[in-house]
Amino acid sequence: MEQVYAFALGAFLVISIVNFINGIKLSINVDNMKNDINGIQLELDDLLEELDDKSEMLDRRVDQEIDRTDKAIDNLHERLDDAADNCDKLYKLKK
Repeated sequence: MEQVYAFALGAFLVISIVNFINGIKLSINVDNMKNDINGIQLELDDLLEELDDKSEMLDRRVDQEIDRTDKAIDNLHERLDDAADNCDKLYKLKK
């Protein structure tokens, strides 16, 4: 009977030591994963900031193109008005 108790105690001791070591390994793995997650979060933040900057630059560029197009249209309207006025003047002179 004593041999059974000794065997059970020995097995329990071995299992306890193995579980303790596995717990330490698990803790180390969790810490490594936390560090990896923090690194990925920093990279993601940098990418989002870069995306915001590029989006803002694109918005400015679109606004500039809209302004340029508006100026070109205004210039075209002025030239058409001048041409129409000149046609009216010529028409009145011929009468």
